[in-house]
Amino acid sequence: MAFIDFAKLDSNGNVLDIIVLDSEHIKKDGVVNEDLGIQKCAQLTGYPTWKMFDKDMLGDVHLKGGTKLRKNAAVIGGTYDSSKDAFIPIKEASQFVFNETTCMWEAPFSLTSVQAGDNSYWWSEAENTYVGVNTENQDVKWNTSTNAWENWTP
Repeated sequence: MAFIDFAKLDSNGNVLDIIVLDSEHIKKDGVVNEDLGIQKCAQLTGYPTWKMFDKDMLGDVHLKGGTKLRKNAAVIGGTYDSSKDAFIPIKEASQFVFNETTCMWEAPFSLTSVQAGDNSYWWSEAENTYVGVNTENQDVKWNTSTNAWENWTP
């Protein structure tokens, strides 16, 4: 049994909810049909506006090698942009910039694998850079002036 995901959208494209349907109930001539899925969602919920998405999409890449659909998986609180036919995730930090190709929000700069090393790191809006924990379990942050990790006290 395969499952197909649908996002409930308001008139501004905001994702309000997600519903999962059995693909067997929304096939036409043996192929999953989005219109039948939308009809089924409306029948089940009484709400008319839905878009199909694939939970395995991220940044215009299908993580399992399948057919691309709408650039990203839908998330509650994210949006759907009809002009791009893409779901756009939540902007996690005010410094993030929008990538038009992937329809993802990205940090203003990224670290190479060499720069990242074995550190576990994430973006800190308060520090306006990456912070993390190194292999010695010490708090570190990325210094953009020296292009190096430095010890840091959060």
